[in-house]
Amino acid sequence: MANSLIPIKGIHEATEAKLAALGIKNIPELLLNAKTSAARSSLAAKLRTSAKTVYYWAKQGELLRVSGMSANTANLLVLIGVRDVEDLARINIDTALALMRSCCDGISPAIKDFPAKALLTGLKNRAALMKPAISRDSGGPTPAAILFLPENDFEGGILMNNNRFRIEIDGIEQSSFFECTGLGSSIEVIPTGEGTSPLVKNLPGKTTYSFVKLKWNLSAATNGFDLYTWHKEALEYNLRRKNVAIILISDTGDDYARWHLTNAWPCAYEGPALSALGTEPAFETLTLACESIRRIG
Repeated sequence: MANSLIPIKGIHEATEAKLAALGIKNIPELLLNAKTSAARSSLAAKLRTSAKTVYYWAKQGELLRVSGMSANTANLLVLIGVRDVEDLARINIDTALALMRSCCDGISPAIKDFPAKALLTGLKNRAALMKPAISRDSGGPTPAAILFLPENDFEGGILMNNNRFRIEIDGIEQSSFFECTGLGSSIEVIPTGEGTSPLVKNLPGKTTYSFVKLKWNLSAATNGFDLYTWHKEALEYNLRRKNVAIILISDTGDDYARWHLTNAWPCAYEGPALSALGTEPAFETLTLACESIRRIG
């Protein structure tokens, strides 16, 4: 892998040729030219791309230094928040595998190649003997703290992750979703006074249920056209209300918690943001309005 840049996700033949013209022909040379935030910004300007994209390449190259690391595993580790070998040496194996599995389910069937637990453990142990070859972006995003929780040492028992879930919609089959947000409700508070009393009582008013947003990757596995058609029908005054179930799944694969949306309908649709220079996954989003949201179990 050291003799080519192609194993790095996001670097294709045309990009590799541009990098070669700058004297960067392999992963060690990429890491040398993307070692710091300033160096990444400089390289990005020469390539007419973003520093974020260059950092994405550099993080993959950093992890590919670990013996036994595959290109797909390096990419998945970067997607779940691992920035360098120091991060890799600290990960919680079970949490990392769950997050990687979620990435595979929500992004593309082409990267369904996450490692076995024993292999990831070996990569973690080898990373612990190494020092990072790149610096981290100052003020940049940091991985979720749960990624680094001690193995089997959670206070109060095992923490429930939010990365495994499924969504059931009447009459619509969709294999996976990337994100679901907005499971909430609120009650209007009406301040009321009595006579000349200075005391104010807060009385309940109207109940409002949040808009629920469903996000999925535009891929062969999650085409999403049935979801768009549902919205298109609403645009054409053929509103079809459906019941929706959102189920949180435990690490053992069991249903852990369930939310029901009653008489939901798609009030908004948003297509993916597209860019000729982009390397991000293409997502679609459907926003649901409903009459009620209830947690069941």
